[in-house]
Amino acid sequence: SLDLPTLQEFDTHIEHLYHTNKYQDFIINFLIRHLCCRNQDLSFDIVTRQRDVPKNNKNYMWLGRQKATLYRRDYKTDKTYGEKINIITDLKFRTALKRLLAKKVTRVVPSDSPIGYHIKKASFNELGEGALFKVVVNDAREKGDLHRLTEISKLRGTDVCTIAASYNVQKLQ
Repeated sequence: SLDLPTLQEFDTHIEHLYHTNKYQDFIINFLIRHLCCRNQDLSFDIVTRQRDVPKNNKNYMWLGRQKATLYRRDYKTDKTYGEKINIITDLKFRTALKRLLAKKVTRVVPSDSPIGYHIKKASFNELGEGALFKVVVNDAREKGDLHRLTEISKLRGTDVCTIAASYNVQKLQ
């Protein structure tokens, strides 16, 4: 069976990535943790002007003055759920984006690499987004936080029943 870390261990790892200047890995893990992103969601261009977010079917991260905005248009269930727009105000997250841009890095995942491989390498304990998503779901389930499970469902673009069925790490005996 898969020995998954706790949410606290995942959060500690994310902090560690930030403090060791591993900004791409920090951003990837942060987005898996807080926005329940899948691999495909993490393929985005970072832009600094809202007008540089064209109306197309690609994903973008717009870094504004007080917030970063993730536009998810190309993801697994986009035909069902449509465009998802998430606003991130976290200072460390915005700082990590700024520091990447200062190094002329405009993508957290190189477009020429197989995305699944890249995300797995960058993710906590190389677990990949699926297993790390289970960590987030498990924490909400253990706390009996149905509101959080509904929030996770909206963030990911997966209905609650699918999450309950597919990501039930501790199935009842």
